[in-house]
Amino acid sequence: MKMRVGRWARGLAVCAMALGFEAGSALAVSTTEWKLETAEGFRAGKLEGVAVSSLGEATAGFRLKGQKTTEQLVWCLARATKELVYFGTASNGLIYKWEAGRLAVAHKTGQTAVTALVADGAGGVFAGTIPNGKIYKVAADGTLTEFAKLAVKYIWALAFDAASRTLYVGTGPKGTVYKVDESGRASILADTKTEHVLALELDASGQIYAGTARNGLLLKISKAGKMVVVADIGGDEVRAIALHGGAIFAATNGSQRRGMVPPGLPVFGGSFIAAPIVVQPAGVVGRPVGVPVPAAFPRDPGQGTLYRIEAEGRVETLLQLPRGFFTAIEVDPDGNVYVAVGEDGRVYRVTPDKIVHTVFDLKEKQVLALSVTGAEPKLLATGNAGAVYQVSGGRARNPRFTSPVYDAKFVSRWGVVDYRASGKITIRTRSGNTPKPDTTWSDWSDGASDAAKVTSPPARYLQLRAEWSDHDAVLRQIRVFVLNQNQRARLTEVTVDGVGAVSPPIVQPVGMPTGYPSPMVHRAPMMPFQHAMPGAALPRRNPTKRLAWKAENHDGDPLVYSVYVREEASQNWIHLTRKGPIHETYFSWDTESFPDGWYRVKVVASDERANPPHLVLTHEWVTHSVLVDNREPDIVDLVVEGDLTVRGMARDNFSTIKRLEYSLDGGDWVLVFPEGDLHDGTAVRFRFRLPKPAMGAHTLHVRAIDAGNNIGVASRIFTIK
Repeated sequence: MKMRVGRWARGLAVCAMALGFEAGSALAVSTTEWKLETAEGFRAGKLEGVAVSSLGEATAGFRLKGQKTTEQLVWCLARATKELVYFGTASNGLIYKWEAGRLAVAHKTGQTAVTALVADGAGGVFAGTIPNGKIYKVAADGTLTEFAKLAVKYIWALAFDAASRTLYVGTGPKGTVYKVDESGRASILADTKTEHVLALELDASGQIYAGTARNGLLLKISKAGKMVVVADIGGDEVRAIALHGGAIFAATNGSQRRGMVPPGLPVFGGSFIAAPIVVQPAGVVGRPVGVPVPAAFPRDPGQGTLYRIEAEGRVETLLQLPRGFFTAIEVDPDGNVYVAVGEDGRVYRVTPDKIVHTVFDLKEKQVLALSVTGAEPKLLATGNAGAVYQVSGGRARNPRFTSPVYDAKFVSRWGVVDYRASGKITIRTRSGNTPKPDTTWSDWSDGASDAAKVTSPPARYLQLRAEWSDHDAVLRQIRVFVLNQNQRARLTEVTVDGVGAVSPPIVQPVGMPTGYPSPMVHRAPMMPFQHAMPGAALPRRNPTKRLAWKAENHDGDPLVYSVYVREEASQNWIHLTRKGPIHETYFSWDTESFPDGWYRVKVVASDERANPPHLVLTHEWVTHSVLVDNREPDIVDLVVEGDLTVRGMARDNFSTIKRLEYSLDGGDWVLVFPEGDLHDGTAVRFRFRLPKPAMGAHTLHVRAIDAGNNIGVASRIFTIK
């Protein structure tokens, strides 16, 4: 056996040299890997003639040949003879037959659906139907007759005891098990106290095992009708049962609560061991459609779980679908369990040591019935749409695996594609900028059977296909080396002392993730202005400007920032962070050493710490005008007239005068308004009258406060005679 292991090192080296980085480097634009190596990874793709095990090994599967029916569902099957197989369908209640490799309609029952079939041991079959409780018999000569009619709405399961020539019938909606003798006379064998009996199976002694809904019980019923709960295994339904080697295999569906045992039924077993093997299904959960959905089909299927119940009562979980449901099971002579899934068109094989293989993956959404463990022909029946597949003894002619679409998040360059397998595999790729492949994608590349550079063009999305050149090959891993296009970080907001602007709405470019930046438009905001209220505390002057910003960083590169300022009339930027870029998204600018005036602030974001120089990207934001005003306002022309009228003017070079007050002889400060009552300029005149003080000399202080919280004070001494 040839193991393709040495190519790993070659592929890694080639890719690293081609892209200029070491594989495994932590840099954002270094080589990364897209890797498929688990069962879940392979099962997430499309398997065409490929089987996948829970060990993550993909192999060429069996050859299938399908034949379509006119029905939406092929619900059940039964083998009348070695070469003659009958199928029950919905939604027209037809019975098909398979003979000599041909599928044809055998009978029309006139019912909505044929939901159960069982061989009569004499070359014919019994057929159970809904919704009128009728059972038909197809004799060995092919004729159809009505065999029995039960007082029920649904017939879900049939089992035939050839020794006693007794037919057992599982029904709903009252959960009754009937027995019908060979003359067609029916009687109640057991009332399970549940809603539906969905599955029946006979053991060698003629005892009956029944699976119920809605409380998910596995029952054992004697020929006399005595019932024992074999296991309260939970779920909404026990959908299918198989017996092998003294063990019982049961497939359950629905929410995984414990079942509720009806009063009076003894319970045998029920202890759980071993963690389940979890299979992650793809697609959307759904039930068979085309017929009315009775209560036997939970509308929320929850989980599908496959159990093995040993003779001593121990219950072991073999397989679990977190979302999905099982429809049928079979066990081969070696103890391998085949279980059909009614959600993603697959059949799993679970070995006695709990290795899970995806053995069939059909284009139809549901596999509803199986006959794959006994004599030829081995057959599968499907729903949505209804078809029958024959499994041949040979390998699939052209097995291939098509991966799910890989999203690199951004337009990327592709390096080497490599794989690890025994035997020869051919790998092809294609790429595009839409989530689903369409006509805009590139064509599939020429096949590569060794480590090779991906020839698909740079794009955001990539898909690969593995083709089996050697039918005995076992594929264990595929990986593709990827170089993401570096993405520019984007400043979305810069504020100065809490005032700023945010970026405008985004126009989404083609092929880029939602929210990818477009060029920004900066808009100067309206500056808030508040008049002081009487008695308000005196504001404190602070020469430090508090800068803060936000940035979008789509590729997660560590960012650093540089801050610059310039006078509004100058083109010379002063670098405030000249000691080195900062990591924080805030900065304090001490303006004490800057002359008063209007300034602009620029913040530059860079991913230089994560990328080589030729790949570094930056983005900058220039703020609205920012006033630096550290000089106090002047009060001029201050006069106290003889009638105690005070007049004067407060003025500042840059800032609006926002507050005027006076204090007489060291008393409380009293708020006054300028002429016209508006603080609407850098120079305002004021005029007010003092209350008449006592005789003698007095001191008047007048102060003005500007928008920068700078305070200017002037004094006058006057005398009252």
